[in-house]
Amino acid sequence: MRRRQKLVKPGNPISAWTQPPTRLQTGDMPTGTDSIATASRHGSRPPADSPFGQARLCYDHLAGRLGVGVTRALRDRAALLPGDGAPTRPRAAGSDRFWRLGPNAAELLAELGVDLAALERRTRRPLLRGCLDWTEQQPHLAGALGAALAEAMLAEGWLVKSATDRVVEPTHRGRQLLADRLGVRLGQL
Repeated sequence: MRRRQKLVKPGNPISAWTQPPTRLQTGDMPTGTDSIATASRHGSRPPADSPFGQARLCYDHLAGRLGVGVTRALRDRAALLPGDGAPTRPRAAGSDRFWRLGPNAAELLAELGVDLAALERRTRRPLLRGCLDWTEQQPHLAGALGAALAEAMLAEGWLVKSATDRVVEPTHRGRQLLADRLGVRLGQL
């Protein structure tokens, strides 16, 4: 049996993607996602009670305790139901069949500022996706609906973005509305 020849030669910048990680050389400093990836390989996560663990954006959707809490509230109120391909393991949460819309989805999402019918017409990306939360190790809502929900909460002033990172901070009004409409209380997540 012949071994497959590697297409990438050592020393090529792209070889870092195909080679196992090695020690950092002098002058190499990981930044941004590199440091997150390095930390996640070693099992290090920020504390759940830190601002990053409480509420942040994961790409364009809610994450941290807030994202998981909102997702749980949508499930509890029958806006999200288990999908036909729902994995039993949380790590498989990236499936677009992880959830399906429930009977209360349109009404509840309208209360949160998301027009579900318009969103379904205008998007090409999967409407519902599960995304494994880094700090909570539970799935939170991603996809077009997850992004629309985060966008609506930011536009309505429920959340305010941090100037320096992905952290979002619920406003006083946002905390009240999250508690009233979803039963999500940030101190109790």
